[in-house]
Amino acid sequence: MSHIFHAGEPVLWVISENTSISRFDVSFCQTVDQAKLLNGSEIDYLDVTGIDSRVVFNTLHLHPLSKLSTLIMEHTNLYITNKMKKNVFNYVLGTEKLDISNNFLWELRQNIFENITTLTYLNLSNNLFRTIPLAITKLPNLKELDMTNNLLTNINSTFQIFFRGMGQGFKLYLDNNAFVCDCTNSDFILWLNNKHVTLDANGTYKCILQNSKENDTHYAFLHFNHLYAGCNSKLWLKAVLGLFLTFIAIFFPFTLVYSFRWRISFYLYKRFRNSLEKDICVNFKYDVFVFYPENDLPWIKYVLMPKLERKWGLQMCIQHRDFTVGKPIADVIADSIEQSRHIIFLVTSSFQHDSWGEYAIERAKYHHFSQNLQKIIVITKDLQTEEIPHELAMLWKDIALIEWPMNENGLENTWNKLKLWLFLNQPK
Repeated sequence: MSHIFHAGEPVLWVISENTSISRFDVSFCQTVDQAKLLNGSEIDYLDVTGIDSRVVFNTLHLHPLSKLSTLIMEHTNLYITNKMKKNVFNYVLGTEKLDISNNFLWELRQNIFENITTLTYLNLSNNLFRTIPLAITKLPNLKELDMTNNLLTNINSTFQIFFRGMGQGFKLYLDNNAFVCDCTNSDFILWLNNKHVTLDANGTYKCILQNSKENDTHYAFLHFNHLYAGCNSKLWLKAVLGLFLTFIAIFFPFTLVYSFRWRISFYLYKRFRNSLEKDICVNFKYDVFVFYPENDLPWIKYVLMPKLERKWGLQMCIQHRDFTVGKPIADVIADSIEQSRHIIFLVTSSFQHDSWGEYAIERAKYHHFSQNLQKIIVITKDLQTEEIPHELAMLWKDIALIEWPMNENGLENTWNKLKLWLFLNQPK
């Protein structure tokens, strides 16, 4: 019953008492919020892909599904439910296979799986994890873990020991992550070669070497002595440098404090002021302020707003809807940027003719460097990179650039890129 859409009066779905269903697939269905499972009914396989997790866990009339062996929850905005700090898996006590991939998850609470310790397969692929979540250490029966297409830079020593204890029968998938092959990860390179568990891609993954060139972990192991020869010498250098600096700090404390007393005072004042401003401005009125040429208003209204506000739940600030009437435009732009967590510049061929474009850029620079504005995002549409206005080009290292595709190819990746930049800095 997947991909069902319905208009008109809500449809009530009822699964009767003591009903046993082997496979219940309601993925991408728009009427599932009216479903009701009566006591005694059981499901073996449940697929709710594409349905918002708040509907799945808050709206459905569920009772504990003790015989549910497989639960598929891709594309369910689980990151929103995860932030509510409630255990979302209270109803699936006996589940053995769980797929929560493609959910923009970057962390999991440590006790999230405390009620489903029967899990043998867990799919966390296509998320935003920078480290493997500690929650999986609470799964004693886990046999297979999929962490592909995340942002992992290594497997730390804690999980190296944990996975070693799982034995070679344990399957671990790590392909397409952001691994780094430098001095800090030398133990990870050795651990991969020892093959304590069964790895995908034959245990060979792309990684960035110490010289910033891309290669793979197998190459790093084969040239281990050459690549990591200087690591210990750097440690000795750091130790000697640390002792020298400690000696200087102890021997000349009063001289240093007196010589740099004004700099120290200014530094402490600046830190105190930034901390105070951060506490005051932690609740922004808007998630994102969008500056755009007037000719591009239809694209803002019919393309960007439906995605950011209706789909992602963000609060946008745009000129034609949110600007205060009768107030000087310069003051309104400055206030709107100050009250926004991020700013998006839509740069098209009309941008250079907008008289307020340069002013908005200057205000964005000010608030970004004062640490109030978290992300400056530039979306270029029907424009070459070299045609970006000079004022924005000067901020090249401080902006996130998105070149909007001319056709549908690559559009989904573009939306995911924009969502990644907007949500990574969201408060937890």
